[in-house]
Amino acid sequence: MTSFFCYGTLRHLPLLGIVLGRAPSSLDMAQAVLPDHAVYWAKDQTFPMIVAQAGAQAQGLLIRGLSDEDVARLDFYESGFDYDLSPVHVVTEDGNAEPAQVFFPDVSLWQPGAIWSLTEWEKDCGPLASTAAIEVMDYFGVKSDDQIGRMFPMIQARAAARLNAAAGVPVSPSGLSLSLIHISEPTRPSKSSRMPSSA
Repeated sequence: MTSFFCYGTLRHLPLLGIVLGRAPSSLDMAQAVLPDHAVYWAKDQTFPMIVAQAGAQAQGLLIRGLSDEDVARLDFYESGFDYDLSPVHVVTEDGNAEPAQVFFPDVSLWQPGAIWSLTEWEKDCGPLASTAAIEVMDYFGVKSDDQIGRMFPMIQARAAARLNAAAGVPVSPSGLSLSLIHISEPTRPSKSSRMPSSA
């Protein structure tokens, strides 16, 4: 069994539930901090990055007792965004140090911007990220994480269109409204044809 420390978007419980495929209420979770690290917005992006910073404390969520399936799902979701796992020790609210795994970004790809705000992200980006994650995780065991990384702009575009349609926002310059749209569910390969996860 494995513990993970989530410092960014996976602290948003609806998104965490989608990624793991089960209710967050079933998880053993605790508030914790990662010493000598800080969380920033990736500059000009809509997601966070964690960086080493002496004296800082990165706030996050420690999730204990994750199964191999849970770990594979987390790795599939995060690896598509060029995040890699590293072992750390976090400190829980009661002062205990516990081992955990953390997804660190490739610092050659992104630069830190302002201090990360989960509340701000949830308000501005949470619904889009959660809607996109439904499609991403539907490909678990079907496509590689590299394929998901390449597909992600289109996945986000489809998620935005679904949210706009649900809100009754016109989805084209012509003013096409939800009442004129018929949405068909996409077909997916059967479970028997799914390839093993790359994680």
